[in-house]
Amino acid sequence: MLASSFEPGTNLKGEAGGAHWSFVLDDLDVHRALVLGRPPEASLRSLARLCREVAVAPGRPGRKSAGHGDSSANVRIIDAVTPARLSLPDASVDLLFFCDPSVLRRAAEQPSDLENLRRILRAGGTVYFEMPWWSPSLDHGARDRLESAFGPIQALNLTPGLGREAHTVVPTNDHETNLFFDRSDLQASVLPGRVGRKLDRWVRLVPGSGRVGRRSGYLCAGQGKARSGPPRYLVDLARKAGVSLEGFRWGLSAPGSYASKKVLFFLFDRPGSPPCYVVKMTRSSNLNHRLENEHRALKLLEEKGIGVDGELPRSRFFGHDGGLAVLGETVVHGKPFREMTAAHPQCPHVLRTIDWLTQLAVRTVDLSAASCSDAAQDLATLLKRYVEIYRPQDHHRRALERQLESLAAANERFPAVFQHGDPGTWNILIDPSGRAGFLDWESADPRGMPLWDLLYFLRSFCVEAGRRTGNRDALAAFADSFLLRSKLQSFVTSALAHYCSAISLPASLLEPIFYSCWMHRSLKEATRLKKGALPSGHYTRLLGLCLDHARESESLLAGVARVQSCPTDRR
Repeated sequence: MLASSFEPGTNLKGEAGGAHWSFVLDDLDVHRALVLGRPPEASLRSLARLCREVAVAPGRPGRKSAGHGDSSANVRIIDAVTPARLSLPDASVDLLFFCDPSVLRRAAEQPSDLENLRRILRAGGTVYFEMPWWSPSLDHGARDRLESAFGPIQALNLTPGLGREAHTVVPTNDHETNLFFDRSDLQASVLPGRVGRKLDRWVRLVPGSGRVGRRSGYLCAGQGKARSGPPRYLVDLARKAGVSLEGFRWGLSAPGSYASKKVLFFLFDRPGSPPCYVVKMTRSSNLNHRLENEHRALKLLEEKGIGVDGELPRSRFFGHDGGLAVLGETVVHGKPFREMTAAHPQCPHVLRTIDWLTQLAVRTVDLSAASCSDAAQDLATLLKRYVEIYRPQDHHRRALERQLESLAAANERFPAVFQHGDPGTWNILIDPSGRAGFLDWESADPRGMPLWDLLYFLRSFCVEAGRRTGNRDALAAFADSFLLRSKLQSFVTSALAHYCSAISLPASLLEPIFYSCWMHRSLKEATRLKKGALPSGHYTRLLGLCLDHARESESLLAGVARVQSCPTDRR
């Protein structure tokens, strides 16, 4: 909780980067990459993070490249009209990227170009290029010449069919994995949402559509034969942990537009079976700590015997390659909570999720980990950062300070618990038996704050329930459920009271825990907001709403304490 500086604007939408195909290379420790043509901005940024040096040869004299405006110190521009005129040293390039199909075709037709490129590519180096559907396919002669120069070619299916960056990569000849990606809605579409996915699927199924809407990538790994299994670095990391990935099928998905979103490999061990492992990877070494924390948390939960198979992933191998964290986990199977829930208080999926979070706290509660004074001191550090970032109104700041003062003065034992850290409805799957499975333990804390997980889940559930009734305003849905007398507020009160009773959470600690929860969520949200947009952040407005309606907030928490003290009123 205290490890982050919560710097605003460090995780903005649209900055996820590109060149996701680079994750399927056999080795992510790339010394020098040579880019022929003009690379997309996002691809160049990602390659600059991955490689020690990126040389860009735009092709024609005076042709501007994205590299001219790139601030990375390891990106340089080479003025060479044709590949034959490149004057790089022998065997000095590890990765050759043709980002322009026309440059590739010209090189395939010019023996001098291919000969020079083969000279500068080290033995075992990799060549990658793409062929969008609107570009003519390579003829057999050109392909034969490329294979003669660089080695066997592995064809890859990429989605979306349009756009500058591919977000999924699956071997073309692996029909089963392509079908799994299609049925699981993993394939990226040009248009967002289900409409876009259905349109893409319709284009692929139309008779006579041929290559329309299809996009292909090609990988030459410089080996004696085309690669058939997962990238070598994954195989090696797994082998060190005693896990064999030999003969496994694979597919890559790089979803989302935030840099914090992980790149995912789905690994299949048997024909016709669902994936048995999912591999999570960071896009930048700056985010390695998230996967490192998840690995530690999952190992600790496994040691404690918490979570039967399917309720949460198990860490099976972990390491780093190319400076990036790599975590191999067992797969949690099921359908998204949002698709399965009826979004009302009697929904069994909601009740089971609440019970699971409550039992996680019961089985891990620790009354010796910290005192109330310790907890208040840690939260004061967060409050100081909150004030620096959001500049709240004076009466809000003073109200939060009073809450922490009351916590510090409490003569109670503080119940620290194992905290998931991000149990929103989007991180929960429901299996065929109705059991809830929890994903994404990156924010887990073995000695975390009590009640925060349940508060966060209830907020996201109540917002979902509001959407089902036509209320698209997330803040209004929260107010209706938490601050106003309603059936949902009664449900929230009962769920919180049951949790508090189960871990013997003193009623005097409810208010500081309640308010500090939303303060912490505000800090986490700050990384996704530009400085000018901070006042419009959802969680800082939610916190302000609770502080401005302190009477209603206190009424909710008083109701929790009252139900907690009356066993006959509990759920």
